[in-house]
Amino acid sequence: MVKGRPALLLSAMLALLALQVGTGLSPTVATPLAQAPRTVAVDIYVVNVGNVNQQAGSYEADFYLSFAWNGTWYGPGENQSAAFPANFAILNGQVSELELVSSDANINGTGENYLSYRVYATLYDPMSFARYPLDHQTLSIEVENNDYGNSSLQFVGDGQSQLNAGVAVPGWILDPGSERLTVGNELYKTSFGYPGSPTDSRSYYSEAVFSFSVHRPFAATAMNVLLPLGVLVALAMVTFRVREEGFEIRLEVGVISVFTAVAFLLALNSGIPAQDYLTLADQLMIVGFGMLIYAIALTMVLHSYGGRGVPGWARRLNAASFYAAPLFAVLAVLVLFAA
Repeated sequence: MVKGRPALLLSAMLALLALQVGTGLSPTVATPLAQAPRTVAVDIYVVNVGNVNQQAGSYEADFYLSFAWNGTWYGPGENQSAAFPANFAILNGQVSELELVSSDANINGTGENYLSYRVYATLYDPMSFARYPLDHQTLSIEVENNDYGNSSLQFVGDGQSQLNAGVAVPGWILDPGSERLTVGNELYKTSFGYPGSPTDSRSYYSEAVFSFSVHRPFAATAMNVLLPLGVLVALAMVTFRVREEGFEIRLEVGVISVFTAVAFLLALNSGIPAQDYLTLADQLMIVGFGMLIYAIALTMVLHSYGGRGVPGWARRLNAASFYAAPLFAVLAVLVLFAA
């Protein structure tokens, strides 16, 4: 009887081990998800867009965000009562309000599942102002899951993401056919501070990006930029028609025009953040400044002759400048627009 006890004890230990292996339970290691990543279809339907803030590089959007997938989300031995993990993130914005619209599991016994949210968010996109005020801007909504990397979850587009037909962006015009949903992988070169992780940790997360483009109305641009620029060119032309001896009048018109142009440029650029490059508006204004400075410089040359009389070549240059200077300005503007 005594000799049988070790065998009985060994049998009990083997039975306990078999029970643990059979149930997939482990006291220290959680059951991983299935080997193949789960595929989740993403749909984004934008209801409204507004408050485009160029200084902050932001805009506000009201949209539906929907997910569809097949089968239960969690693997064997995990919590089967939980649906698709709703811990998603809007990477380029901040959600101000989130409303669960629909949550349907195993639709009609097909194993299909569906979650839909209505999202109100402030979104941020880097804006390029190189072509300001004729710039096109791309506005986007970037969605990622907070819990699972792309080895466990991969987004796919459902092919139906779109803007509502009634969407209008105040102060902007939508570029027809520009809306699209793309899916990629976002690389994070960090362990997110997880203890014991390698210093060169890398992780990838599936990311769905819905984007669309907008541009400014040309009529408003013409009124706000081209018309004032035309006035500056006209003021420069006026000085060429003033008699060569009218130094004070020519200089006064030129100086006042320069100060007016500076004030206009400051007002024009007040709507956008400071940049380390010249915008199209800056380049157009440089043309205007060039015209005014040339007119003032020519005035100084004519005045330098004083009582000796203005030579013929200077008079001819002054007369030709009335036609040549504005022609140069128009050509410069056309080149800048075409660039």
